[in-house]
Amino acid sequence: MKETGVKIHVPPPSANRDEITITGDKEGVQSAIEKIKNVYTKMENESATVFVEIPKEKHKYLMAQKGNGIQDILLETNVSVNMPQQDSDSETVTLRGLNKDLGTGLTKLCEKANSMTAETIECPGWMHRFLIGKNGSNLRELMEDNKKVYVEFSDDNKIIVEGPTNMIPKIIDSLRKAIECYASTELVFDPKFYKHIIGKNGSNSKLIF
Repeated sequence: MKETGVKIHVPPPSANRDEITITGDKEGVQSAIEKIKNVYTKMENESATVFVEIPKEKHKYLMAQKGNGIQDILLETNVSVNMPQQDSDSETVTLRGLNKDLGTGLTKLCEKANSMTAETIECPGWMHRFLIGKNGSNLRELMEDNKKVYVEFSDDNKIIVEGPTNMIPKIIDSLRKAIECYASTELVFDPKFYKHIIGKNGSNSKLIF
């Protein structure tokens, strides 16, 4: 604080402390204390706290890149955002700021939370390799214009698509159309014909698959 010639240390929100440290000469420290108290009183009278429920699966989008998402909200709107602990089941996000800023802060929070999404579609496991293609060629073609989207083929007959909300429908639609191109059926043969169907060293089955 240049006016009083003192040094003031305000702990970051992550420190979970409510103490401000002021160092300097006695007169400067006292002056700084009075100024801080005045600011605090003004803020207390003009500020409010808002609680909003954000689905737990969306919290990671707000905390992306070491919490830069909520830090951006503070810098852009002067509204602080407190997230519940990661190991907590709570979905309540707390916003604090001036009454005039809270509306903008809440809007930014919802925009960031909804900017990314994840969807799951059902797909038999045997189809996965066909959708991925040789060395990932089919998947690369699908993702060519959607590099921010992440596609995971899980072991439980599911495909998980995650990324920017506006890109997800296109990817889901393309995957569903590709899935419709494949089908499976069961054929019953007398075991005595198995060796003829498979061929020497699997030569016939290689032609089929």
